[in-house]
Amino acid sequence: MVLFYRAHWRDYKNDQVRIMMNLTTLTHRDALCLNARFTSREEAIHALTQRLAALGKISSTEQFLKEVYCRESLGPTALGEGLAVPHGKTAAVKEAAFAVATLSEPLQWEGVDGPEAVDLVVLLAIPPN
Repeated sequence: MVLFYRAHWRDYKNDQVRIMMNLTTLTHRDALCLNARFTSREEAIHALTQRLAALGKISSTEQFLKEVYCRESLGPTALGEGLAVPHGKTAAVKEAAFAVATLSEPLQWEGVDGPEAVDLVVLLAIPPN
């Protein structure tokens, strides 16, 4: 039993390492915005979009933002525990990427049970394929 547990744990740790390595290929330190202060979710989404565009991950910020706001209108992207994950899937995305903002002051963001305080925003840019 102990051997099985250790083997299973070792595989789990290897999976964690692989996942972390894959995540690091999807972003760049210039896509991180630490202790940011935004006045609205729109401002946060726009700022993170600009960071992805500056890294060459998005060909059209207008098209990408339109898709993100369209998705935001379909349902909440605040997931609880202070986390929001707005996202857009469009041909304007050259390659999958994400940008992250930690907020110095929480923003109100629409969640499943209504508005909730968010202090971590992860913007996902997803290509159509």
